[in-house]
Amino acid sequence: MENRGKDTLKNDFLKIHKTISHYDDWKSIVSTQNNGKIMAPYIPFEGKKYNEYKIMLYGTAQNISWNYDYRNELINNSDKCMERLYYDKKFKKKYPLENISYNQIGIGPYACGILPALIGIFIFAKFGKKISQINVIHDYITMTNYYKYSLHTKTKDINPDKIDNTELKSKFKKEYLRINDELVKKETCYFAPKYIISFNGRKNIVLSKNKNIELYVINDPAWIKRGGSKMFSTGGKWYKIAKKYNKDPINELIDLYLKKIKNNEYEKLKDKIKIYLLFYYDQWKIK
Repeated sequence: MENRGKDTLKNDFLKIHKTISHYDDWKSIVSTQNNGKIMAPYIPFEGKKYNEYKIMLYGTAQNISWNYDYRNELINNSDKCMERLYYDKKFKKKYPLENISYNQIGIGPYACGILPALIGIFIFAKFGKKISQINVIHDYITMTNYYKYSLHTKTKDINPDKIDNTELKSKFKKEYLRINDELVKKETCYFAPKYIISFNGRKNIVLSKNKNIELYVINDPAWIKRGGSKMFSTGGKWYKIAKKYNKDPINELIDLYLKKIKNNEYEKLKDKIKIYLLFYYDQWKIK
């Protein structure tokens, strides 16, 4: 998106943001605040080669607790918050004028390395293009979270996809979902993706309504940490599918990606991550 388009999208986001009516309810639960004001929603990150494939990636939401260092960085750089995904964690470098590493992009499952690897697998499976350097994969995609406002009480994160199961006021829940849905409709109109890769959740009810987009629903990598519903165990469904590719050249690419996963939560789970990646390769590759 050219700068003119980016500024237009920001202005459109601000117009939607200003329609928040139950302001006090939002202030009590939306964690990214600045001097009592709710931070404006952030626009998607756009890779400089996005138009080559027009792939859009959706996570769910940022988990920004009240005492999180990143929240302080957002407060101290409030003028940059709407473009926060373009900056490194310290808001010193800005893409695309300066390259930033995948682990500097403020979407946790992407920063840990699993989602860049998954996008690399998608591009190889669909288009036959092998991207060996995991640090350039975000050049080819647009990415963001579906929900632009982090929900967090003083003690715990709230998953917006499960907001109906919370004790939050019904008026707030209805308005919160409406505004985020409007923001997503606006950004998908701007970016006109051909493919969307999205985590499971209610968000896909909205995304699936656009018949010009191929929607691919995936499990949040956090599911791997929770055991993967025994799918990774010997004899599990995903294990069996991955085993078919024991001698397939795709393993060389996956092994390159796995070397870049340095996140402490995932480093001991690389065998399961490999199964996760091979399962989606099987789903996406041209038969």
